[in-house]
Amino acid sequence: MSLIFENIYHAYGQNSVLEDITFEAPSGEITCLIGPSGSGKSTLLRIAAGLEYLQKGRLILDGEPLVTPQHQPPPEQRPIGLVFQENTLFPHMTVARNIAFGIEHLPGKQRTKRINDLLDSVGLGDYGDRYPHTLSGGQQQRIALIRSLAPEPRILLMDEPYANIDSTRRRTLRETARLTLKQKDTITILVTHDPQEAMEMADKVIVLNDKQVIQTGSPEELYQTPADVIVATLFGGAQAFHGVFKGHYFQTPYGPIDLNDRANYEQLHRDQTYHLAMRPEGLNFSISSHPEPEHNALQVSDIRFMGNSKLIFAAPQNSSKNLPLLRIMDRGDIPVAIGDRLKISSADSGFFQFPESFARDTTK
Repeated sequence: MSLIFENIYHAYGQNSVLEDITFEAPSGEITCLIGPSGSGKSTLLRIAAGLEYLQKGRLILDGEPLVTPQHQPPPEQRPIGLVFQENTLFPHMTVARNIAFGIEHLPGKQRTKRINDLLDSVGLGDYGDRYPHTLSGGQQQRIALIRSLAPEPRILLMDEPYANIDSTRRRTLRETARLTLKQKDTITILVTHDPQEAMEMADKVIVLNDKQVIQTGSPEELYQTPADVIVATLFGGAQAFHGVFKGHYFQTPYGPIDLNDRANYEQLHRDQTYHLAMRPEGLNFSISSHPEPEHNALQVSDIRFMGNSKLIFAAPQNSSKNLPLLRIMDRGDIPVAIGDRLKISSADSGFFQFPESFARDTTK
């Protein structure tokens, strides 16, 4: 059981925003769409919901065409629930009446039981008689979620539902929503700009950029084996810049980055430019008391406590370049202070390199 987006194309006027998009969203899983603004994430949801006309391609639900250019049922005739950034609860209705809105066809006792069961599932069992304005933002969003689930739609579409919620409540809401959706065995598609939300919510992540799908996989797969520099920089706070391979190190704007002896470096070509992406944990460092001039050692500008680790911020000495500070994780093995000079090397994980010709244009 699944919803398949097959060869979807969409344009606004002469400007295409989606080209030949194909992916599958299985039931019982949460599929997350992530990518930069303008990559077509919300447009895909609007096409599925019937809020945008399907120009080319097909939507296939459980093996049968749901939407084609020749057959486009109105939104109310699609087995789809919607949860948007704005919760759109009816302010003049109680919580219970809001939930009941889409299930008026059910007999009274069955309707009441479903309302109560849904309220209990999100920890709001005693809130049926309350009005939306008396609830917190997080409580309102939970009600919006279960209201969308009340008619038991085959598909639930969520467009940045937690964007207006503070960070503390957002994590709790994600956990509650994920458990609720997994129990319902619903086909769920979530759009987000937040990589952390994608990691915490999704079973499968689809990265969109430049009108296309550039990688699909589990959060673990995308984190550990990104397909290109764009995916690599989405997760884990990675920074990206160019480096020229010199045999045992990359020459970069931050100076040389020595390489660990790893097999994949044997496939690199000397004097070729690569796109590098590295997370703070992707770099090791040593303190250099008397660096030779050609080493162009980094100097520590700041150190910040992060709870279970520290972040070192460093920049090249005497550099005229306006470079962002390089972030390096301090694992606590080497005492380091502001003003220290560092030499850096690649760590065993969190350091990625891609041929320059392979990397996609991030400016679009």
